[in-house]
Amino acid sequence: RAGAALDCARFARLLLKAAIWVEAGAWRSAADPEQAAARAEPVGALAARLLDHRRQRVRKAGRGLRRQGAEVRHELRLEAKKLRYVAEFFESAFPGERKRSRRFVTALKDLQEALGLLNDIAVAEQTAKLAVFGRRGQDLAFTAGQIVGQLRAREPRLIERAEKTFAAFKAAK
Repeated sequence: RAGAALDCARFARLLLKAAIWVEAGAWRSAADPEQAAARAEPVGALAARLLDHRRQRVRKAGRGLRRQGAEVRHELRLEAKKLRYVAEFFESAFPGERKRSRRFVTALKDLQEALGLLNDIAVAEQTAKLAVFGRRGQDLAFTAGQIVGQLRAREPRLIERAEKTFAAFKAAK
């Protein structure tokens, strides 16, 4: 179905309209001073501003990581993911900083992975609760408790890992 959608005339028109808008859209010549200033701004300046804004959001969301609950850590993970996408998208805007950019993105990937493992624990716990809810089976409850217990036993090490990866992210320029 996806292939058929890409092969249809409607999609071709969409691509053509998008290309025309990029090359000759009204935004390219609008007299509005704000739009003119945005057009004149180098992409590197825009990228730096967006990266800085997203970076500050991640730094703020990561404060007190050890004391954060699963939901707050999940929000941190989402903020890190957004920053990573912005960093990867604008990587070519900083050609002389390829190594530094890779280290920054790697720090974000590591942070996301550590937070993802912690999120797996929270999801497993909720899933186990749902599986047991409304049932009286002692075997099911015992098995669910074992699974959650095994995952919870990993949580302190994973929080330490998340803190280390967050520190590495903060140090990445």
